Amino acid sequence: MGGEPLYYFAQPKGILMRISDLVKRCVAFVGIHDDSGIRWGGTAFFVNVVEGGLKFNYLVTAKHLADELPGSDCVIRVNNRQGCTETLEANDTKWWFHATESEVVDCAVSPIMPKAIGLDVATISHTLFATPALIEEYGIGIGDEVYIAGLFSRVTETARNQPVVRTGNIVMMPDEKIDFPKIGLIDTYLVETKSFGGLSGCPVFVRHTVSTPLSEEPEGPPTGRFKRLYGGGSSYLLGSMIGRWVLPPVTRARNKASDKAALSEALNYGISPIVPMYKIMEVINQPELLAMRKVVIEDARKKREATAVLDTAFAKSDVQKTPEGLEIPVPTEDQFLSDLRKVSRKKN
Repeated sequence: MGGEPLYYFAQPKGILMRISDLVKRCVAFVGIHDDSGIRWGGTAFFVNVVEGGLKFNYLVTAKHLADELPGSDCVIRVNNRQGCTETLEANDTKWWFHATESEVVDCAVSPIMPKAIGLDVATISHTLFATPALIEEYGIGIGDEVYIAGLFSRVTETARNQPVVRTGNIVMMPDEKIDFPKIGLIDTYLVETKSFGGLSGCPVFVRHTVSTPLSEEPEGPPTGRFKRLYGGGSSYLLGSMIGRWVLPPVTRARNKASDKAALSEALNYGISPIVPMYKIMEVINQPELLAMRKVVIEDARKKREATAVLDTAFAKSDVQKTPEGLEIPVPTEDQFLSDLRKVSRKKN
């Protein structure tokens, strides 16, 4: 993941899987209480950013999903370490949207993170974000492998969250806005992967393709030719899933009345737009959330200073003070040796 090395005391189960378990552990399921129980409708995932030496965690999902949650009994379900799930009540959760493009950036974030004690939850580090600079550095583009993890709405009644993982490819990285119905002109990447209800808001990862130089002999000089190792690179967080293009249901009638066929469901084109990671970061770095982080950083700084004392050999007074103003008298050498003799026991 992201080229960062991971070290283990012993080889863990599943270490040779093509896709890291981190991908499944970073997602949560979003649902709403109704008369029949809980209706699960989407996916969210956890990320973190580091600022001022502190880690700040955020829950990310799709704006069109968050728009349905206010005023409802919203819940977020995550796995715990006992082999079951924890259902977190989240009806009071406040969501932040893009500061200037909230209507066309389908992203919502909330600076919340359940206490990690007892929960099997992972956050995607900011070092794994596929920023424009990283995309240019690794040549990420059309044809590179992508995979998504999220809610499969047909399988929800399980003891643990069981995210479905689907794979595909980048098919377009436009340098202009694309018109997506019901939203408008959006900044997006397009990927080819089957999407369905429940995957809205899920994380989308990309694995860059590695190029290795070829030589005529094992130790010989490079020939100028390269071998492309498809799917052989590191994985990065490309963005979050918006939805999919579909062909609406239609009814086809042929000449014979008995030869009629009806399409009851919309036809999925298999192309899905993605909110780029740099747009998600614009939401996380909007002024209001930046100000909240600065308050936390300043409080942490004051706490550190309250427990620190600066010592110097050039002190002009024989009396030191604690941060609370209490005096600490400094003994002379004779006083120290005298006190030491009083508390020392003589050996027989």
